[in-house]
Amino acid sequence: MIVANKTRYIQLKNVSKTYFSPAGNVNALHQVNMSIDQGSFVGVIGKSGAGKSTLVNVLTGVDRLTEGELWIDGFPLHHTSQEKITHWRGKTMGVVFQSFELLNQISILDNVLLPLDLCGNYSRASSVKRAMQILAQLEIAEHAQKPPASISGGQRQRVAIARALINDPQIIVADEPTGSLDSQTSMVIFKIFKQIVKSGKTVVMVTHDQQLLPLFDHLFLLVDGVIRKEAKRGKHA
Repeated sequence: MIVANKTRYIQLKNVSKTYFSPAGNVNALHQVNMSIDQGSFVGVIGKSGAGKSTLVNVLTGVDRLTEGELWIDGFPLHHTSQEKITHWRGKTMGVVFQSFELLNQISILDNVLLPLDLCGNYSRASSVKRAMQILAQLEIAEHAQKPPASISGGQRQRVAIARALINDPQIIVADEPTGSLDSQTSMVIFKIFKQIVKSGKTVVMVTHDQQLLPLFDHLFLLVDGVIRKEAKRGKHA
């Protein structure tokens, strides 16, 4: 649902994440503050080890905060049980991984349908129709009955995007979605995300790809678990 007030759709307030272990504690995020508008395309840039994957896990509710608050469209992830977060995530958020995370033992179509089944939203006729429509929009419908291993890396990433979109979530979080792709394919995938944003959804992309940086609406620089720089740009340039 698109709301009239686009400010603070996603807000992190003094968020810290520490991993505790006998070998020593790791402070992956420290006092992170971020505000993300609804319907914007946000990039988070950082080197390996900067805390990008931890930020993705925090945003998606996979990791619990050690300190701070995380609000998404008025929903307090920091004060919510893991069971409720899992249910909320399935209906509200789509996640796209660098390594695709596709199951090769089932078809591309069935990979896309999986989130509907997990959320209890599966209906054979309507679900297959929706999945095929999304695959067609991403120009990959002709491969629907093939296993993921039989198509290219760029095509597998399109399948991963289709799977993230199948529940019609308002938020897409993408973790290095172009990291294993060549530059030309990376730009194609990036343009797909731009189209998703134009449909009113919010996209947060974690990346180290320097060529993409001027194209985001909003950019955060993450260094050693701390937001060091924030920049706003024109919408959907």
